[in-house]
Amino acid sequence: MENPAPTDPTDVVSLDDRIDQRIAHVLGKTVVPMFNALIETSGEHRRELIALRAGVQRIEQRLHQHHARLKRLEGVRDDHRHR
Repeated sequence: MENPAPTDPTDVVSLDDRIDQRIAHVLGKTVVPMFNALIETSGEHRRELIALRAGVQRIEQRLHQHHARLKRLEGVRDDHRHR
């Protein structure tokens, strides 16, 4: 047989308080640590992404330098052909 619903208002408040405490406990033991871990790893991922972006920018700069050098070398080669 199920327990009947409490009829005394203080029993309802007490039950509400116990439910609130249980929810707070569960949140404190599961959700909060999960968010803390996500925040921590997102910081690590952010740093990694920034480092990767810097690496790509360095590679892009080197490619531009190589392209400019090739154009200069091709220009020198073309000048020799026209003489």
